[in-house]
Amino acid sequence: MKKSFLELLEAEKMAVYNLKSFKDSTIDFQNQSKKTDDAEQKESCKRIASDYEKKAIEAEENLLQIRREIKKYRIRI
Repeated sequence: MKKSFLELLEAEKMAVYNLKSFKDSTIDFQNQSKKTDDAEQKESCKRIASDYEKKAIEAEENLLQIRREIKKYRIRI
């Protein structure tokens, strides 16, 4: 374990924040794409929403990895 327990908890907090932020942004851009009539803007919003969705998946994987490390740390204690 290279990180202290406190560092892992701080990393978890940031990962949760990032995940929520990316999910919220995905929803916002999906909703914005539904509201607009401009085809170019609609496609742009969908593309951005897709990018945020990919980031959310990566953030969720990161969060799971951090939680695995926390679990290992707790087992050692």
